[in-house]
Amino acid sequence: MNFYQKRYIYYPPICYDTGDKMIEFEKDIGTNAGKVWVYLSNKCSATKTELKKETKLDDWMLHASLGWLAREGKVRREGERYMLGKTNLVETIGTNAGKVWNALKNSGALNKRQLTSKTNLKEQELSASIGWLAREGKIDWDEKTKTYKFK
Repeated sequence: MNFYQKRYIYYPPICYDTGDKMIEFEKDIGTNAGKVWVYLSNKCSATKTELKKETKLDDWMLHASLGWLAREGKVRREGERYMLGKTNLVETIGTNAGKVWNALKNSGALNKRQLTSKTNLKEQELSASIGWLAREGKIDWDEKTKTYKFK
């Protein structure tokens, strides 16, 4: 049993179908950000590899969760280690989130590949930006078309 299983109870997000759109992806990112926060609050700091192993999150969701926490001002990065504290990630993640937000505002619904192309972001940067925007409530995910939309 890993650290997360011992100390954190997982409550899966409830999805509400509003026509063709699943609107609760924000709760999923938020729940997973909670996993990261709990682990860091008990371990002080961790590398990306340690976080992935202990929280069982894939690379995309880990970065989205870190973006969420960065938007809340709760996580910082020192070298290769993440820790709780006043964020130092606004310049990178916040700026990239602005690129994603503008791309969606100007182009409408876009999938991951299209967003990566329009913003010139790597996938990890994109997922952190999506986590940031999800925390702000500025982005929606359409499960049917697999696209992100400006809210």
